[in-house]
Amino acid sequence: MANRKDDKQADKPTQPGEAPGADVQGEGNYEASRRHQRAAHEFAASQDTEKLARDAAPRNAAEQEELERAEREGRSHAADEEEDTDISDNEPPAIKRDDDA
Repeated sequence: MANRKDDKQADKPTQPGEAPGADVQGEGNYEASRRHQRAAHEFAASQDTEKLARDAAPRNAAEQEELERAEREGRSHAADEEEDTDISDNEPPAIKRDDDA
């Protein structure tokens, strides 16, 4: 896949001594990465992430199985690209919902 500059980047003026598109490194954009990091930190600091996680947890066994099936399907595609896709040591803990009592 060829590297392409979007219209905004192509029109971006450069500083003296700066190469056109200098903010792009490979397939990354440092400024976009900083904006994303900042937004993610602000979101985590301003939200009740524990409640959001509980709200997103599966509500019943059928929903849990559907999520697991979708995850297996996604991992099977990733396995085509990577040999080591076993993240069993990295599994998140189960989330207990308030209404599971």
